[in-house]
Amino acid sequence: MRKMLSILEEKGIQQGIIVFPGNMTPSARKVIVAMASQFRLEEFSESDLLVNITHHSLVPRHQVLSPSEKKVLLEKYRLKETQLPRIQLADPVARYYGLRRGQVVKITRPSETIEPSDIQIFSTLSTSSCLETHRADARTSASIFGTGGCRLS
Repeated sequence: MRKMLSILEEKGIQQGIIVFPGNMTPSARKVIVAMASQFRLEEFSESDLLVNITHHSLVPRHQVLSPSEKKVLLEKYRLKETQLPRIQLADPVARYYGLRRGQVVKITRPSETIEPSDIQIFSTLSTSSCLETHRADARTSASIFGTGGCRLS
């Protein structure tokens, strides 16, 4: 692991995805955590990548919003970022998209009672939290999830 990180430093690479067979050793995980300030590293085991979870029939469509779309959303519903409900960075789809704290995700689910669909907006969080629901519109059900002052651990 240290050799790989020295190669990243040598070549000036700031981001990387590590795929490992089986389980990662605790010492390798400590190295990744220690280097988190210098590099944006994501780690996945091979078994995590056997199935593309975004193509599964039970996983709704996710769309990462741009900073300008996030701003429009907050202004439209007159919300502060601290008022947004939250989703954890450890969520499998959040890991798939490589989400960082503060990013917002729009999730569209099929709905039997609301046409055309049930829409939820999520923002990433690094620690465990309660998920809250906010009715945003009479025609769609929207949940908005935010970062609420939590810190990355």
